[in-house]
Amino acid sequence: MMIVEPGPTPTDFAASVDFAAASPVYDGTTVDEIRRILSGIAGGGAGESFAKLADVGRSVDAMIAVADQAEMPRRLALGSTAFGNIHKALTARVAELEAQRDMTLSAD
Repeated sequence: MMIVEPGPTPTDFAASVDFAAASPVYDGTTVDEIRRILSGIAGGGAGESFAKLADVGRSVDAMIAVADQAEMPRRLALGSTAFGNIHKALTARVAELEAQRDMTLSAD
C-alpha cells in the first residue's frame, strides 16, 4: 500500500468546499490558515501558501509509474510544495528528538 501526498494542483477542488462562517476562536490558528488558503483557491487564486502548483498530468504519470514498480514506497510526495512541507515537518521532528537524546537514552 502507498500513501500519495500531493501538493496543490490547479484543479477545482476548493470550489466545492462549503465554507461555514468564520469563528473568532480560530483566529491565528492552523484552522484559520487552512480556511484562508482554501478561500483564496476557491476564489480563483493560487492561495497565499501555494505559490508553486504541481502539474496534474505529471502527478498522475508519477503515481502510475510508481504503482507499476515491483516495490512501491510507503509514501509518495508529489510536487515541490508537498516535498518542502513534508521535509520541514520531518526535520523539525528529528530536531526535537535529537534535543531529547540524553534524557531519552538515560532511561536505559
